[in-house]
Amino acid sequence: MNAEKLDGLLVDYSLGAVPEDVAMLIEACAKNDPAIRKSIAAYRGVAELAKRAGDAPSPSLPAFPRQQMERARYSQQARRAIRWVAAAAACVVIGFLGGTRWSGPVSEVATPVVQVNAPAGPAADVQVAAATDFWSVARLRAYAKRQALAANVHSVSADAWNVKSWADIQRIGG
Repeated sequence: MNAEKLDGLLVDYSLGAVPEDVAMLIEACAKNDPAIRKSIAAYRGVAELAKRAGDAPSPSLPAFPRQQMERARYSQQARRAIRWVAAAAACVVIGFLGGTRWSGPVSEVATPVVQVNAPAGPAADVQVAAATDFWSVARLRAYAKRQALAANVHSVSADAWNVKSWADIQRIGG
C-alpha cells in the first residue's frame, strides 16, 4: 500500500469516517507498526482540538451600524447640495455685481425717430396688410389697386375695389 493512500485512510480513521472493514484492517496494521499508531494518535489529537474549537462560543460581533451609515450618507449628500447651491448663488452675485460695475451707469439713449411721409395722391389710401393676412381679400385689393395705379388705369369701377369673394370677381368680369 502506498504511503499517501495510507495517510488519507489514517486521517479518515481518526475522524471515524471509514467503513467497519477498513477500520479493522487499519487496527491490524497499527498493532504491528508503531509509526502508524503514532500517526493515528497525532491525527486524533488534531481532530479533538478542531472539535473543541468548533464547540467554543464565538465572540459576538456588534450589530452593523446601518442607521448611522445612512445618516452619515444623507448628511454628506446634504452638505454637497448646500455647497453647490452656495457656489451657484456666488456665481450669480459675482456676475450681477461685475456686470453692473463694468457696464457703467445706465443712461437713456436717444432712439432715432424715422418719419415716413405718406405718398401724395391716389396711392395714399392703400393699406399695407399684416403678415397674418397675407392672402386676405384686403391685401389682394390693395395689390390690385397698386397695379392699376402703376398702369395709370383710373377708369376702374367703384365695385372693383369692394371685392369680398370670388363671386364678386366673377360678377365684375375679372
